[in-house]
Amino acid sequence: MTNQAPEGDDERADRLAKARAVYAHIFRALQASLAKLEADEDTAAEARNRQELYRQHLKQLQAVFEIEGSLGTFGISAGAARIDLDAARDEIRERLARIRGSR
Repeated sequence: MTNQAPEGDDERADRLAKARAVYAHIFRALQASLAKLEADEDTAAEARNRQELYRQHLKQLQAVFEIEGSLGTFGISAGAARIDLDAARDEIRERLARIRGSR
């Protein structure tokens, strides 16, 4: 398999590239928010923002998967590995538990 879209799917391939870019932006913002939480620089507004980022993250990830499925490229990301959502959730829970325990 390649990272190139099948012939005739240029519009969907463009949508996929844009969806991946939006996802990457949201993911970086969520990582920055979690870093503030871990550094104990969190505010109530940041906590609310993080909840919204998490919702956006899941919604955009689903959109990427749907577009990939329509192109038959599910799991193929340009330069990125496949995401294990269960492992990601476990890691977030562990980080939050450590932060709560350190306070």
